[in-house]
Amino acid sequence: MFSNWLFVRLRAAENALNEGRIDEAFAALREPDLRGHRRSQRLLDGLAASLLARARVHAHAAHWDEAVADLNRIHDIARGSPEVEELRRQVSDEMITRRARGAAHDQAIARAADHLRAGRLESGRAAIDQVDDARRREELRDELDIRMRRSDELLDRAEAALSDGDVLTAARIWHDARTRHGSTPRGDLFAGRISPRLRDELDANFREGRLERLLAGLHLASALREADPAMAEYERLGALLSRVAGDLSRSDYGLLREGLLQISARRSSARWVEETLRYVADVIAAREKLLASPIGLLTGRSAHDQTQAHAQRRESPRKPQNAPIPSPVANAESSALVLIDGTGSALLVRRDTLRIGRAGGGSEVDAPIPADLMSHHADIVRAGEDYFLVAYGPTLVNQREVRRALLRDGDRLTFGSRAARATFHKPSSKSESAVLRLADRCRLPQDVSSIVLFKDTCTVGPQPSCHIQTREGDSRVLIVQSGGGLHARRLSADNKPMDRSEPLLAGTPLMVGDQRITMNQYDWRDASPRA
Repeated sequence: MFSNWLFVRLRAAENALNEGRIDEAFAALREPDLRGHRRSQRLLDGLAASLLARARVHAHAAHWDEAVADLNRIHDIARGSPEVEELRRQVSDEMITRRARGAAHDQAIARAADHLRAGRLESGRAAIDQVDDARRREELRDELDIRMRRSDELLDRAEAALSDGDVLTAARIWHDARTRHGSTPRGDLFAGRISPRLRDELDANFREGRLERLLAGLHLASALREADPAMAEYERLGALLSRVAGDLSRSDYGLLREGLLQISARRSSARWVEETLRYVADVIAAREKLLASPIGLLTGRSAHDQTQAHAQRRESPRKPQNAPIPSPVANAESSALVLIDGTGSALLVRRDTLRIGRAGGGSEVDAPIPADLMSHHADIVRAGEDYFLVAYGPTLVNQREVRRALLRDGDRLTFGSRAARATFHKPSSKSESAVLRLADRCRLPQDVSSIVLFKDTCTVGPQPSCHIQTREGDSRVLIVQSGGGLHARRLSADNKPMDRSEPLLAGTPLMVGDQRITMNQYDWRDASPRA
C-alpha cells in the first residue's frame, strides 16, 4: 500500500513537470523519500533543465531575484552543473552592477537636490543633467526653473532701484534674491556692478556724517565681500564707529579720541571727524581746567592726579578708590555683550533657553538673525549638562531635518534658508557652558559672531578649548558668575587660577593678563547694547 502511494506521488510529479507546473513538481520531488527513489532521477534531471531554462528567462528580463531563486532550487535537488554556476556568476555580476548604478543614481539625485537647497543653482543645473531618472530629473528642473524665475523677478526690481539711484534698496533686493533663491550668473554679474556703487554710497554717508545709514548698509557690504574683498574694510570701519559711540556714551573721552584718530587714519579725512576731534580736545581741556580750579581742589584730586588715574585705569584692572563705580552686569536673566580687543563681540546669554528668530520679526528673541526665518524659528534649551534643539520652522542638523535633537559638539545647524548657518560647540568638559558660532552672514547687531550659552563659567583665550576664542594675546581668562555678577581672573597654562578675581563692570574695560575685556548690558528684546 505504501509503495502504491509512492508511485501515485511520482506520477503526479511527472504530470506536473510535463504540463509545465515547475513549482508544483519541485515541491513534490524535493521530498526525501521521492528524491531518493531510483525512478525519480529522470524526473529530477528534467526538473533541473526546466528550472535552468526558466532562470535564463528571468535573467534576460532582469528579474534577478527570481533567477537566483530557480538556481537555488537546482542546488536543493543536487543537480548543479557548470552551466548553472556560469549563469549564477552572470546574475551575481549583473546584480552588483545594477546595485552600483542604483547607488550612483541616488547620489546624483541627492547631489542635485543639495545644490538647489544650498542656492548653487548653476552647479545644481549641471548635477540635474547627471540624473538618469527622467521623472525625477524633470521635477528637479521644475524646482530650478522656479528658483531662477523668482530670482530674476527680484533682480528686475533691483535693476529698477539701481536705475533710480537707490543703491541701498538695490543691494538689499539683490541680497534677498541670493539668500532666498540662490546664486545665479545674473546675480553674480549684478553683484559686480553694484559693489563699486555701494562703496561710493557708504563713502558718501561717511563723509557727510550719515552714520546710521552707513551702519544700515554694512550687512550688505558683508554679503558682497565674496564679490569684492574691499568690503571687509567697511566692516572694520563699522566696528570702530560702534566702539567710539560706546566710548562717548560712557564719557570716556580719552578712548573716544583714540578711536577717532584710528578712523581718521583709516579713511580720508571727513569734516565731521575733524570737528569731533576738536570737540573732544575741548572737553578734555575743559575737564583739566575744572579739576585745576578751586572747586576741583576740594575733591582731593588735581588735574595731574586725574590724568594719572586715567592712565592707570587703562593699564591695570584695579579701580582708583575714589572713582565712581559703574553698575555690574548683575541680573542673572540679562544678556551681556562681551567686547575683546582684537577679537570682536560675543553675546553671553545666562538663561536656560536661547530663542532664535528673524531679525525684525517682531518676536522677543535672543538671536535676531538677518535671514529668511520665522519670527520665532527655534530654541536651544539647556537641560542639566545636555542641550536640545527645538525647531518651529525648517531646521537642519548636519544636513538632516529635525524638530527636536540632542546637540553634540561640532553639530552644524542650518535655520530656514541655507544662508542662516551656525555651529554648536561644547568646547570644555569642565564647564556646562556651550557656544553657538554664527556664520559671517548671520552675525547679530554689534558684530556679534558667537553666542555663549552661559552656565556658571566660561573661558576666554586663543586655545580651541575656550568658549570665546581670541585672535590676539596669549592669556587664558576664566569668567565666573558669583553673587549675581560676573568676575574674571587669569588662568595658568595648567588651568590653575592666578591673581585675584576682578568684577566685570558694565562699560568699564578690564585688563586680565594681556586680554582687554569690556562687558556691556545687552537688551535681548531689541538686540541693542546698553552700557
